[in-house]
Amino acid sequence: MKIEIRSLSFDKVKNRYDYLLKEIDKLSENDKEIILDFRFLRWAEPIAMIYFGYQFRKIIEDREGIVVSILEATGKNSGYYGWMGLFKYFVPHATEGKNTGHVKGNNTYIPITNINVKEEYGKSFLRGEYFERGDYIIGRATQLAQIVTGHSELQEILKYIIREIIRNVPEHSGKDDLWICGQAWPSSSYSRAQIVIMDEGIGVHRSLTANQFHKRENETNLDSLRSAIRPGISKAFRRGTENRDTDRWSNSGFGLYVVSELCKKLNGRFLLISGDNYVYTSGDIEEIEDGPNQLDGTLVAIELPLQNTDIDSTTLLSSIIDAGEKIAAHDMISISKASFPSRNINF
Repeated sequence: MKIEIRSLSFDKVKNRYDYLLKEIDKLSENDKEIILDFRFLRWAEPIAMIYFGYQFRKIIEDREGIVVSILEATGKNSGYYGWMGLFKYFVPHATEGKNTGHVKGNNTYIPITNINVKEEYGKSFLRGEYFERGDYIIGRATQLAQIVTGHSELQEILKYIIREIIRNVPEHSGKDDLWICGQAWPSSSYSRAQIVIMDEGIGVHRSLTANQFHKRENETNLDSLRSAIRPGISKAFRRGTENRDTDRWSNSGFGLYVVSELCKKLNGRFLLISGDNYVYTSGDIEEIEDGPNQLDGTLVAIELPLQNTDIDSTTLLSSIIDAGEKIAAHDMISISKASFPSRNINF
């Protein structure tokens, strides 16, 4: 069977474009080969590379005896897809393209990369570079945010976003590793930056409802996703003074709330997928949008326009935190104060 892949875009992910799933469902018992045909691929965004590569690998891992091969893309973008690690992410044994994470990226892109937070932090600790995991995450986020070099305030915001999302993975997913990919299109008419971070952990619903205080209000997976972008909602919540943690890296449940609000304020896009649903916000819609999807772990994607050159990142973050703390103060199951990292754009 040959499957043609012509476009990998943000909207196809949000709307659960299940072309791959439908095509593979057509496989008969006698079919033992899948050919992924990338020759006509003309556009690929980081979120779709990560999402569809993950979905494809999950689909075929239970099908014994299936041989997968690749027809490499042609044309002006063919080298780009291989350099980003797209082919080997879809098919790890493929001979086409570069390995995932083969380079650290530059000032316009982050190739598909697997980051093991525990392992990388451990190595950096032994080298004497970072003595706290949070400091390692700041350093990694600083390096990754360089895809928007030349936009200093936007770079600070992107560094904050990457830092907060990476911080969530070991704290909430039950996993130490994550996938990340990013791209900035500074000179095109598109003129945007996109980052996606995905883990293959337990998902938002299982993580949040592990806390007894959140079980009643989060009966469904969608309930939990909507809660995850409310201020102060965290599995770390405890009633009373137990929430007053003096650890500067303590979790306060403000991370995804702030990230989603930053995307709205800057006329960007925010997408959270976990379990059987997604939630989506952007600068041009009033209400939180949601719908069906499927992902065993958690995926967070953000997209920001590069035209925002007059941002005061510190003032913007402070206004979002202040508004969030007022909301959380009236919620009986929210942590009312943002943690030190969540309330500071740079430290």
